[in-house]
Amino acid sequence: MKAFLEDLLDYHHQMNLRLIGHVQQHSLPDKSHSLLSHLLNTHYIWNSRVQGLVPTCGIWELQPLQGMQAFDTENCKTSLRIWQTADPESSIGYRNSKGENFSNSLKEIFFHVINHANYHRAQIATDLEANGLQAVNTDYIFYKR
Repeated sequence: MKAFLEDLLDYHHQMNLRLIGHVQQHSLPDKSHSLLSHLLNTHYIWNSRVQGLVPTCGIWELQPLQGMQAFDTENCKTSLRIWQTADPESSIGYRNSKGENFSNSLKEIFFHVINHANYHRAQIATDLEANGLQAVNTDYIFYKR
């Protein structure tokens, strides 16, 4: 289980870097910029929750394109460090953006981070194509090839 989630975190990171590199070469549509910022911000926010820290950015706060690669790299390093030192079954209590209290296991949280990003990367691909730009293939099997 640990090795598989580490692989998924690397996949998540590599596809984010691939997408960020691609959009830095083009004029990014506003919707795509918002979605890409959101998926990076939520990863950071989940890392903060797991560590018992208060996040310093909002869920929909726009991130500057030039800082996205470093932001994602730091997110993934933090997640990997947490994952390698904590029990995947450990229960993490947290408060969501609406102030409601919840608890999930670490493995559920990190799977959510990866799955959530996949959802938004697909939305970004659709938005890029709708704006006449080429989408980036970020499928897991593409990463494994």
